[in-house]
Order: sequence, then C-alpha cells, then structure tokens
Amino acid sequence: MCVVPSVGNTGSASGPLNCRSHVSRLGLARALSRSADTQDEAKQLYQEVIAMAPGIHDAYIELVQLLEPTDPQAAVDVYCRFPMKPVAEQSFDDAFITGEMVRLLMSQEQYDHPQLGPSLTAYGKVMGLSNYNDHNY
Repeated sequence: MCVVPSVGNTGSASGPLNCRSHVSRLGLARALSRSADTQDEAKQLYQEVIAMAPGIHDAYIELVQLLEPTDPQAAVDVYCRFPMKPVAEQSFDDAFITGEMVRLLMSQEQYDHPQLGPSLTAYGKVMGLSNYNDHNY
C-alpha cells in the first residue's frame, strides 16, 4: 500500500510516494532503451515489468528488440516465457509474439526447438494460413 503525505506535511514521507507500477517501469525502460549507455538498465526494467505483469506484450517485444542483435538465444528465451493462452483465445498481439518466435527460431536454424511447432501452429490458426506465404520462413 502506498502512503501519500498530507498536503500540509513539510516533513519526510512515512512511505514511498509512488507505488511500484509496471506502467511506470515500462515507461522508464522505454526512455532508457534509447541510449546505448542505459540499455542494461532498460533490460532490467523490462524484466521487472514481465515479472509484475506477465501479460504485457510490449515488455516482451521491446526487450527482445534490445537482446536480438547481440544475444538472439536470450531473445528466444524471453518469448518462450510469455504466458500463451489456448489458440482459440489468442489475440493478434499473441500471434505477433508467436510469429516472432518462429522467425527467430528459423533464422537460428533451431528446427528441433520445442516451441517451433506450437508457435507455428498458433500463428497459422490466428492469422490464417495465407500469412505463411507472406514471410520468408
């Protein structure tokens, strides 16, 4: 619970002014990710957002964008942690993540990865089979 000091209180606050929030951490991670000097801090904040609110697609996608150039396997691992719903309940945002997982696994030639088949299937069921031809898998 956050404690907010009263308006007339000129002393120190008896608790934090701001609650821990995945929204504020996501915003700070986005700001820090823009500079090469602060990208490690941004990665840590994205990890915190994922821990606090595992269903936030943007945290996974933006963290992967930071990881992929230098550590594509870590990028795959981030997407593998996303809590996927049953295929019938997946949204287009979920399909984006499964499509990106397929793209990363195929580009790394990890054809035996346990998530490749389920991700490819989920992507096709949500987006339609015609989308397979639109990509260079």
